[in-house]
This record gives sequence, structure tokens and C-alpha cells, in this order.
Amino acid sequence: MVLDSDVLPRIRPMRLRLVKEPFDNPDYIFELKQDGFRATAYIGQGGCRLESRNLKSLPFKSLGASLAVLTVPNAILDGEIIVLDNKGVSQFSAVYPKNLVTIDF
Repeated sequence: MVLDSDVLPRIRPMRLRLVKEPFDNPDYIFELKQDGFRATAYIGQGGCRLESRNLKSLPFKSLGASLAVLTVPNAILDGEIIVLDNKGVSQFSAVYPKNLVTIDF
């Protein structure tokens, strides 16, 4: 299973930075802000660990299982776990793990 710290170092995702005005620069890649859980996926050795931006384990087992089958030796993915409605709009309430009483990610 992945998680061997000798293979994949733990990283803290970059936080968003508020700016006064939008800008355009060919040195940057821009993406839309989606409403979901920020996550880092550590993939390798037949497993996957999902962590929040605060380095806490995330309970999205089916997503982790789907990522674990990727044919890569090791990888770290930084992104947002989202659910889109039929209009393509992210719906945070659809992502929220319903079986958790409290959430401290």
C-alpha cells in the first residue's frame, strides 16, 4: 500500500490567494473555483491515501479505490473533490460525507 514516506513525501496543498483584480499571464494556469473538498491523493503500490489540506485523512473510499488502480509507480495529485449537478455546477452538499456527524478537514 502507498503511504511509505520514503517514497512519497507529504505535502500541504497551496492555499488560494485573494487578489484585488484578475490578471492574465502565460506563466500561470487558471482554473474555475469549484465548491468541494480540497484534497491531496497519494497513489502507488496498489493503494491510495486521500488527505485534506490540513493533512487529515478523507473518507472517500470509492474515489481512493478508483485512483489506486492507476498504472503509475507513484503519484501525488492535488485537486478538489466535487460533484456536479446536471447543469455542471458544483454542489458541496452532494460531496459532504453523510455518515459523518462532525467534519474537521
